[in-house]
Amino acid sequence: MPTKTITPIIKPPQQIVREAIPAETSPQSPTLRVPLYPNSTEWYNLSNIFTANWDLPRDTISVSTAINKQPNFAPSVSEGLFDNKTFAALSDGIWYLHLRLHNELGWSATTHYRIAVDTKAPLPFEITSLENIATDNPTPTFQFKTNDTLSGIKEYQAKIDTNDWMVIPAKDFKGMYTLPLQSPGKHQLTIKAVDQANNSIENSLFLETIPLEAPHFTFVTDKIFSGESKGLTAKGTALKGATILLSLNQKETLIASSEINPDPLGNWEYTFSDPLRDGAYTVTIQSKDAREARSFPVVSSSIQVSEKPILQFWFISLGKNGAMLLLVLILVVGFTGGYLFYKEREKKIALRVDLTESEATKIFKLIEDDVASLDKTRSTPTPIDDDFASEKLRKNIKKMGEYLKRTITRTKED
Repeated sequence: MPTKTITPIIKPPQQIVREAIPAETSPQSPTLRVPLYPNSTEWYNLSNIFTANWDLPRDTISVSTAINKQPNFAPSVSEGLFDNKTFAALSDGIWYLHLRLHNELGWSATTHYRIAVDTKAPLPFEITSLENIATDNPTPTFQFKTNDTLSGIKEYQAKIDTNDWMVIPAKDFKGMYTLPLQSPGKHQLTIKAVDQANNSIENSLFLETIPLEAPHFTFVTDKIFSGESKGLTAKGTALKGATILLSLNQKETLIASSEINPDPLGNWEYTFSDPLRDGAYTVTIQSKDAREARSFPVVSSSIQVSEKPILQFWFISLGKNGAMLLLVLILVVGFTGGYLFYKEREKKIALRVDLTESEATKIFKLIEDDVASLDKTRSTPTPIDDDFASEKLRKNIKKMGEYLKRTITRTKED
């Protein structure tokens, strides 16, 4: 079943009941406010019910309104007293809302409020090229134009690929538009026609900018030491009569750029003389002719910039930073090794002292026992016992001396 369109119900204005003060003069022309159409000089692409409102002086006793396409209409039928009114949606065209106030001395001059509605887009149009769609001209010209039957064309807008829109004022536009400089490759041109009410219509076409012959590298410095004055050199060949655009890049960052002219045979050479930091670089070259037409860019292989080595061990080279790191590493290893050696030696000495102390204690105990035995034998009448005890004491003392000597010698060797 077809969808039914429901017409909104427009309620009559709510009447104001009050006692008017005595009027001293006829009313002044009122000021109208229309929120949906706030500027009476502009066009709008909105069509909906809308409300207008105004101020009521204290001496006003009635209001008269009308809406039509007559710019100078003066309503004269009193509708009561109210300060706002809702109107039905307007069809396309220029309308005028009229308002008059009345007091006991008469009617005010009429306020005429223009409401311009245009909900239809401009007429369709074609885009044509003044040259081939595929051209080596980097700034091709295209032709297009259209009309809008109601509000008129305000402007055209042009966009290449996904770039920003470029505004072309419709005033004095003759239908010809030359594109800004285009890079080589395929592009989509989109043209939008916009009317005074901001309705729009678009059309687009595909074009191709044919590139110039690309230049070539014949030599690029592949390795260089940072801070060297000889710089980074690139050489090559190019199309005769073309200019070479060079750029030095580190990843996505542009470091330096230049523009040079090859010799009559198309040979070129350039040196980037500024000192460079460590890292990987590339050189990009591109040909350009007098029309600003360009080739596709050509990127060199990676160029390594590193510190000049101050230490060389066979196939290992160390720059200033590397040498400093190696020195720090040696110092750390040396100090760590010394500390560990000291701790280990200290542990061995402590172990040997403990062992020596244990052995010495045992020997001293034997000596104590021998001394006790000697004291005991002195109380006996047999001298043989004294001699035996004395000889045993001498042997143990000698053993103690030899043990201490060996212990001291080993400690010195450790």
